[in-house]
This record gives sequence, C-alpha cells and structure tokens, in this order.
Amino acid sequence: GIAPQLLFSLLLTLIVITSFAVIYQALRTQQRLNHLKNDFISNVTHELKTPVATVSVALEALKDFHALDNPERAKEYVTIAQNELARLSLMTDKILKASAFEMQGISYIAENVNLNSIIEQVLASLKLVFEKNKLNIAYTVTGNNFEFKGSEIHLTNVIYNLLDNALKYGSDHSNIELTLTSSKDYIDFSIRDYGIGI
Repeated sequence: GIAPQLLFSLLLTLIVITSFAVIYQALRTQQRLNHLKNDFISNVTHELKTPVATVSVALEALKDFHALDNPERAKEYVTIAQNELARLSLMTDKILKASAFEMQGISYIAENVNLNSIIEQVLASLKLVFEKNKLNIAYTVTGNNFEFKGSEIHLTNVIYNLLDNALKYGSDHSNIELTLTSSKDYIDFSIRDYGIGI
C-alpha cells in the first residue's frame, strides 16, 4: 500500500523538479539572447550613425558652402558621400548575413589588408566632419609595412568608432592624434584625444 504511493510521490516530485529546471534554463537562455540582441542593436545603431552623419555633412557642405561653384571641391564632397554610402551598403549586407547565419555564427575569412590605407580612407571620409567641428587631426606614420591578415570592414568600423568617440568625448581640446608604427614583429596603432577618458 504505502510503497507504490511513495514511489508515485517521488516520481511526481522528480517530474516537477525537472520541469522547473527546464523552464529555468529556457528563461536563462531567453535572457541571454535578449541581452545579445540589445548589444547587437546598440552596436549596429552606433555603426550606422557615422556614415549617415558623414553623408549629411557632405550634402550640407555642397549646399551651404558654394561648393558647386568649385568643381574640384564639389567632386571631393560627392566622393566622400559615395564612399560612405558604399560602406553603409556593406554594413547592411553584413547585418543581413548575420541574421541569416545567426544559428551557425558569422563566418570570418581573413584577407590581406593594409592598415595605413584603411586609416587614410577613414580620415578622408571624415574630413568634412572634422572641419565642421574645428578639429585638428595629426596622423604620424613610422615604418612602411602595414599589411597583415584581417577584415577590412571590421577594422574600418573599429577606426570609425574610435574617432567618433574621440569626437564626442574629446572635450574642448581641438586635437586628435593618430599614430601608426610598424616594426619587424608588430604593428601599433593608437588614437589620442583629450577627453574625460573611459
């Protein structure tokens, strides 16, 4: 009499405990996914704002500073806008790929990149933004070998984000200093502003 009832009670208790464990694990997983989603949205928003702002400044310069009267300057502004729109297209493509492969993770294929070329391209794209904010940019290069295996789109975004942070949080000091150094064993890149720090 008592043994079957006790066995049934133990079995029922075990089922309830297992169910709670499964539900708890599912909630934890959902919470982690929500956290990752929020981080992803925050990062994407940050990355998308920079090219949009740069294109906006280029168009503003075309309209307000009589650039159309100067074909060379107008061409420079249009080129900046074109480069930023191309980067925006690459970024949206990256987001779509991330969504498509989120279960398997994003595939990463290293390519030959030249860090000096990437930095110069970023500085050229942000030229109007720096001018609008009256910022002096000092870029010092030491060495001559800046090639390695990496991702051009990711490195470009990193440099944009670092410069964007220096722009936003660099206080009233008008200088941003970039230094790129190559030696036999390493490549060193730094960005210095005079803001509050991290």
